Amino acid sequence: MIEFPYCVYPALKKVFCERQYTRRQLADAVGISKSNIWWWLSGNNQHTIDVIKGILRESGLTFEEAFGGSE
Repeated sequence: MIEFPYCVYPALKKVFCERQYTRRQLADAVGISKSNIWWWLSGNNQHTIDVIKGILRESGLTFEEAFGGSE
């Protein structure tokens, strides 16, 4: 099962799918609610610095790698 089909950031989608993250695991690790994961990764919201830092920490990617382009 792909947990992040809605993610518009290819590098993040790849990393989180490879690591078999669930939305709940990522939400807990980043410090936001599970319902907000879709909102943040689908490109429908402006990211706060704390969420960006959490996403980068969990993915191990740089800002450019993670958010450099969208599908």
